[in-house]
Amino acid sequence: TCDDCGGLLKPGVVLFGERLPRVAYSEANRLAGDADVFLSLGSSLTVHPAAGLAGRAAEVGSLVVVNFDATQYDDRADRVVRGDLAAFLPEVEKRI
Repeated sequence: TCDDCGGLLKPGVVLFGERLPRVAYSEANRLAGDADVFLSLGSSLTVHPAAGLAGRAAEVGSLVVVNFDATQYDDRADRVVRGDLAAFLPEVEKRI
């Protein structure tokens, strides 16, 4: 709680179970549709509406799924990588 007012403190992020702000989601959806590459990293892609961004990216052929397990978007992804993010991300960093 806040020492000054006693109110609850929370981070400036949307927590699981909270609604996404409409304007932020609309902008994210637009950006997903415009992306050259959309990386879905370590997500099961089962929680909506955020998982829908992967679907939007898949529509334009920019979706790359990196996860240990299969997701519902694997068949629509441009690329699918099965593996550990701890190994994958340093390889991406080397190529950027």
